[in-house]
Amino acid sequence: MSSTRILIIIAATLLTACANEQVQLTVSTEPYGAVLLDRVSHQTVGRSGRQFHYNWNQELVENNCLLVQGYTARWPSGAVGFSDNPLRLCNGENGGNYKITIVRPSSAPNLGMDLNNAYQQKQLSILQQQNSISQNQNNSNSSDRSRSIDYLCVNSCVSQSYNYSFCTSKCSY
Repeated sequence: MSSTRILIIIAATLLTACANEQVQLTVSTEPYGAVLLDRVSHQTVGRSGRQFHYNWNQELVENNCLLVQGYTARWPSGAVGFSDNPLRLCNGENGGNYKITIVRPSSAPNLGMDLNNAYQQKQLSILQQQNSISQNQNNSNSSDRSRSIDYLCVNSCVSQSYNYSFCTSKCSY
């Protein structure tokens, strides 16, 4: 068998294996809680912390990387941040789980409004987790009732210059 034919068989096998592989992308924001929009259609696709799933066979692959649409983050203050577009999700990195964080521009006004939103969104997330845990415990015959969430702290830092950052922390118990 010729070496060219062997290379074609190996390449076909690798492409078939990759075709069924699914990768996960988690898009977060700093501060937490911004609305996420598709950079192409500008349609709302969720909030910070949303997970997206892509199959190798349904997206553009270039140099063994998926090229997927980027995202825009919009905070209640009107501040807007952007991810790269397109995003490159490269095979073999991160075990198929990718995370990006879109950072609020430090020059945007009304940071306090966005930090308050982050705090409220985290509180809501914790309440949803507590409800889920409670429902699971009610549906379970297990006597292990030790899982609970006791408090919430939201920390946020925004770079003010190359020398220092402005950080805040807000907690509830």
